[in-house]
Amino acid sequence: MPPRILVLLSALALAGCVDRTLVVETDPPGALVYLDEEPVLDVDGKPALSPVEIPFVHYGTREIVVRRDGYISEKRMVVISPPAYEVFPIDFFSELLVPYTFEDVHTVDFRLSPIPAPTPAERDALRARGEEFRRKYPTEPTETE
Repeated sequence: MPPRILVLLSALALAGCVDRTLVVETDPPGALVYLDEEPVLDVDGKPALSPVEIPFVHYGTREIVVRRDGYISEKRMVVISPPAYEVFPIDFFSELLVPYTFEDVHTVDFRLSPIPAPTPAERDALRARGEEFRRKYPTEPTETE
């Protein structure tokens, strides 16, 4: 085989790539994470809890929702912008020709607030609505049925 072809094949074998990762962290940790209305799953197929690392392929705007019992859920639209080496035409070299793996990590932090305890007036209003609902829709048949 001619030396030029060997050099070309070895250069292609050493071609670089870009590992893209979206990291979602919450305070406190342990929140369920949803990306673009889909739950983020761990390697076992179970819902992943924060902090979580999510590999991605395309840049752009993504919707992230975090939920945890006892805390107010938070939703955020996050713009994931490409670094300079991922912009055309430079991306051709960083993806295919540079024998190095670039790591592009984007971190999104959420600080969750506890759900406030209801005031006595709110608790009384909720109780009244529940009692009204029971009167309108009884669980046992009435005598007229």
